[in-house]
Amino acid sequence: MNHYLKSKHFLGVNSLNGALYCFRCNTYVMDNEFVSHVDQLKDWDLILEKSFEPTNYELFTGLSGIHNMGSTCFMSSVIQSISHNPYIVKYFMDQSHICASHQSITSGSNVKVEKVDSSSCMSCTLYDIINDIYGYTMTVGSLGEYKELNSLDSKLQNKNIDHSFVKFLQCAWKVNNNFTGYTQQDAHEFWQFLLNQLHNDYTKHYGNNHKYNNSSKSFQRHICDCVSHRTFQGFLKSIIKCPHCSNDQVTIDPYMDLSLDISENKTTLYQCLESFHKKEILKDYQFNCNNCSKTSTSVSRKFTLMKIPPVLVIQFKRFRHTVNGKSEKLNNFIEFPAYLNLKDFCEVNSILGNKNNNNKINIIYELFSVISHDGSVDTGHYVSFCKVQNMEWYKFNDNMIQKVSQSDVLKERAYLLFYCIKNFG
Repeated sequence: MNHYLKSKHFLGVNSLNGALYCFRCNTYVMDNEFVSHVDQLKDWDLILEKSFEPTNYELFTGLSGIHNMGSTCFMSSVIQSISHNPYIVKYFMDQSHICASHQSITSGSNVKVEKVDSSSCMSCTLYDIINDIYGYTMTVGSLGEYKELNSLDSKLQNKNIDHSFVKFLQCAWKVNNNFTGYTQQDAHEFWQFLLNQLHNDYTKHYGNNHKYNNSSKSFQRHICDCVSHRTFQGFLKSIIKCPHCSNDQVTIDPYMDLSLDISENKTTLYQCLESFHKKEILKDYQFNCNNCSKTSTSVSRKFTLMKIPPVLVIQFKRFRHTVNGKSEKLNNFIEFPAYLNLKDFCEVNSILGNKNNNNKINIIYELFSVISHDGSVDTGHYVSFCKVQNMEWYKFNDNMIQKVSQSDVLKERAYLLFYCIKNFG
């Protein structure tokens, strides 16, 4: 700058190295102070370049942890599995749930719809949670590290879901006081309670006249149009053979899940299903035959899946009561597949509606969620594993989310399995 002050010559700057060029003298003039300022600007340029480089993090919706409010992991694990069920998500995102507290309407049969308090509507509170989960974008590390919501930038925290979960929790307490307090509860029992409440919320709006399908077939008379039954309900055929006349007495019952016994000699899901499906002898059972009218105390019975649901839920009976009145937990590892074939356990004719087809066909279900329990009967912790929209698996441990491999999921000591129908073939 001294050169300019002395000669009044105009100077230019080389942006690459910070050197000053005198147009009159046709030469460079060095100024150490000016060069130091240019070096600082170069450092900022490098920072800006790196800030726009691709990162190891991906953005996904449907990934939101739920803080533990005090032994509420049994609820949050079920919510995560429900929230990654494609049928349930579509139902709520299509805003198919119309609460009777939101509108005062009359059904087509002039049956007045009962007004309800929205704070006691489980469907409304579940809708709020699902809406928060899928209206939120979260960063997830490609290396699978945990991301605690409190440690993320405030703009990335899904604060709404904790507020929605508190309302959900209060609603559950209000509807069923068995879930009040902060003691460990059973995730399977809560899942059954939640499905029942979704059904009750539906009937409160549409009335009992819309509850059942008036079909002539016995099992179709029990088909409900609510999201719980449309998604999870199947039908079991029970066949009891009379030992006197060999007549088959058939009973058809609905099911929302399959509860399977486990033991040391049952190490795979297929073995548990075979044990459930195979013919068993019922002793000390009073059976009256409708055909020959004779009474028997020892008969054979066999279960067959007559109608399968879009989503199959399987519970392993890990908690049981012993002869001395105590309870215990079975920690056996039961191998389960990512793709389940039910061809050996279904009545194909009933499923396909084809009386002349006796050939077995592949009936493939795809695993999309697992709930496991770590601990004993009285204490422990539930976590859920879910396959999300990018077809990757994530572990939901309260408010912590971790990307995991499918092989890691298949190593879990599962308590509940959730399978979605994939194809027939």
